[in-house]
Amino acid sequence: MKNFFIKDKTWLHLGIISIVVFIVFFRSLNSGFIWLDHFQIENKQCIIKDSQGLKDVFFNPLLRPYGDGNYYRPLFKVSYTLDYLLYRDSSVGFHLSSILLHILNLVLFYLILQRLKILQNVCFISALLYGVLPLNVSTVSWLGARADLLAGFFILSSLLMYLVFEENKKIIYLMISVFGYGLALMSKEIAFPFFLLIIIIGFFLPRNKKYFIPYASVAACYILARIYILGQVGSRIELFRGTPYITSLSSLAGFFRYIFKSFIPLNLSVTDAFLKHQIITHHEVLLGVLLGIFFLCLFLYSILKKRKILTIATGWILCFYLPISNILPALHFWAERFFYLSGFGLTMLVVYIFSKKIHFKKIFLIMIGVYAVITFRYQDYFKNDGFLFNRALRVSRESCEPHTMLGYVYLVNNDYQKSIYHYFLATQKNQNYYIFSSLAESSNNLGVLFLRLGQYDQARNWFRKVLSIDKEDEIALLNLAIVESNLEKQ
Repeated sequence: MKNFFIKDKTWLHLGIISIVVFIVFFRSLNSGFIWLDHFQIENKQCIIKDSQGLKDVFFNPLLRPYGDGNYYRPLFKVSYTLDYLLYRDSSVGFHLSSILLHILNLVLFYLILQRLKILQNVCFISALLYGVLPLNVSTVSWLGARADLLAGFFILSSLLMYLVFEENKKIIYLMISVFGYGLALMSKEIAFPFFLLIIIIGFFLPRNKKYFIPYASVAACYILARIYILGQVGSRIELFRGTPYITSLSSLAGFFRYIFKSFIPLNLSVTDAFLKHQIITHHEVLLGVLLGIFFLCLFLYSILKKRKILTIATGWILCFYLPISNILPALHFWAERFFYLSGFGLTMLVVYIFSKKIHFKKIFLIMIGVYAVITFRYQDYFKNDGFLFNRALRVSRESCEPHTMLGYVYLVNNDYQKSIYHYFLATQKNQNYYIFSSLAESSNNLGVLFLRLGQYDQARNWFRKVLSIDKEDEIALLNLAIVESNLEKQ
């Protein structure tokens, strides 16, 4: 154990971090299944049922039919299945696992900072601060973000093992680290740039700097596996598609927005919409450009001056921003939970820079207290879909996802008029914004609603719209056949 717990206050600090963070997120245990949880957990879409299902999870995309071909995240399903075996249909158990994963990530983060020779009080404040940040509520309190927690766990584990290997050069730690990186990639594609962070750390090694090769090899194998299983490197979901200029401006605006929200928790929302920026003078774009230049210059300066902590922190932020910047076509930038991995580097950087200032401890402990209260209260919105998505609409009126989910809520409750209202708005994509919209799903549900109301012409139009998107959609074909049968009887 001495390889990992290297200072006298470690156990005390880790105990305080675990207790405080568990208390702050305790309210999440009262949350039920929300949003995609209804389909992935309650309807068992992401629960492995037999040996064939276990095989399929490693050789097929994550979801079907509307998510077919977009995601390869086998450990996401494995995690849900283990929870189901332990807790069955209890949402409390699933939420408990997410909270414990978050706490484990904080423990790993603390131990990593220790390995980097950061003062123990700075390690403690960094881990505790990140543990209670309001921006992380979407990741911890919503079960659908389990993939981000898992990717974080395996990346942090891999980095810790690499730092231990760097100290004693025992090959077993390097092997465990590389294996952990592979598990992170099977959790979520956001883990991909980790091999770049290993290359960055290699600049500070006194001898052989080729330790990044096994990580780069794992990354290359992962890309080949995605091409084989999914048919493409990234996602088919169209979000930040457009001219490179507009895409870059919008991505920089998103970069600023989430760094800002990390420490000024205003307008938090589980889903977001991004304006298609066409001018650099917009305040979010301009500030994003300035922040991007700042981090890039700080990164280069840190390398030149051989400032290991600053280099790793800034490199961490930039590396894990790549998958959510649309520079790499692996993911898309439209939710706070995607900033979970980058947030560790950001917190390390901010706390480390200000740790040498007067009254450092008092200021950050006050911040931790304020954030803990905000985080504790913000979890109330995750009690059910109605609270969560009505708030999301207040924050991002242009977003389609809240309308889709509210349409589902009212459909389940047989309030057809409100359901039609929200599903219809979910199909009206604002061309000036980057938004995620499941047009086929919303159109099909509109058809179902009009079918139930006996408005067969309207129903037929919506089912035909689904078939114009996918002419082989089995659900729409079946529903259309039902409509035609009812029309013949009239």
